[in-house]
Amino acid sequence: MIERATLIEMFATLKDNGLNASEDLLWGYYFTDPDPEQLQALVPALESRGYRFIDLFEAEIDEEVSSQSVHYLHVEKVERHNIDSLDARNKEMELLAEQYGVAKYDGMDAGPLTAESIALSPDLN
Repeated sequence: MIERATLIEMFATLKDNGLNASEDLLWGYYFTDPDPEQLQALVPALESRGYRFIDLFEAEIDEEVSSQSVHYLHVEKVERHNIDSLDARNKEMELLAEQYGVAKYDGMDAGPLTAESIALSPDLN
């Protein structure tokens, strides 16, 4: 679970970096699981909600710490958020991960819009 204090800190960092979360930003969301097929099964559900599939990849592991591989699913969507709406989005993503048997919803990041993200977002065209 992503704590509200973490979101408050994130919004402060966005502001420090010249980004205003009350405007459209490119939000990335991440899920993890040892089994890439579990993550792949989640993709259609996310796409039906307007998220764009970006990548499914295996993280590099530190064999001194763990021998179990971890896979990441990365999706993106252009959205506007405030702390409450992002908190609600995170809860939605956590529930989705649970419903699809994915080990973990791992969090989000945000960045400025790019020409590509604008072109791929029907709401912005």
